[in-house]
Amino acid sequence: MNKFLTISGLSKSYGGLAANSNISLSLEEGEILAIIGPNGSGKTTLFKCISGFERIDKGDIIFNGKNINKLSSNTICKTGIVRTFQIVKVFDDLSVFENVIIGALCREKLVHKGIEVAETILKETGLIEKSSILCRNLTISDKKRVEIARCLA
Repeated sequence: MNKFLTISGLSKSYGGLAANSNISLSLEEGEILAIIGPNGSGKTTLFKCISGFERIDKGDIIFNGKNINKLSSNTICKTGIVRTFQIVKVFDDLSVFENVIIGALCREKLVHKGIEVAETILKETGLIEKSSILCRNLTISDKKRVEIARCLA
């Protein structure tokens, strides 16, 4: 297995408050890693830093052999690191399919390829039967699944 995410010495502070201090970890391809801790322990800040929503103060984030510390969240998304939010953020006025194709088109240049990716992900996530439903009509749990499908796409 190849290491595809390595974090070394990551630190992030807000004023005098250290949200993350000297975090190091590595993740291999296919590995699942859980980050646990009480409220306020810095889990969300860590994910914000990895996905480029926050800039780190110290350390390195290496993804597929490339340092992504200074990349924008949009560029990091195109490399394959995406996130969902604690509060569900789908496009309520768009269908499930349209939400997922938006994710696919972040990395696919051709619309027909984006459609193929979206259809595959909808099948894999069990959302294919709901693909034409407007997201405003979904349950919270289905909206969360749409977010995850959009990230996977």
